[in-house]
Amino acid sequence: MLKNRADEGENGTDVGESGAEDGENRTDDGKNGAAEDPQSFSDNMRMNVLKKTELDIRCLQLKVQETKLRLQRTLLVEEQVDLIYKGLLASSEVREESKEA
Repeated sequence: MLKNRADEGENGTDVGESGAEDGENRTDDGKNGAAEDPQSFSDNMRMNVLKKTELDIRCLQLKVQETKLRLQRTLLVEEQVDLIYKGLLASSEVREESKEA
């Protein structure tokens, strides 16, 4: 009977060791990010998709802003060219008038 109890104790120890191993595995699962919980994994995927979408939206907003600034710069350059052209045209008209006089 004592041997049986010793055997049972050994088995109990084995079970305890297995429990510790399971605990270690659970800790690993927690580090890896909810491998046992598909709902949590799904939620994380949704959050990642949401964050990526928000970043994509921000990126597009910045590209639109950049394009608007380029357009504004182009319009300013065009306006400057028009003013220079009008100034040269007016200057040539003044020269022609002075030659005629």
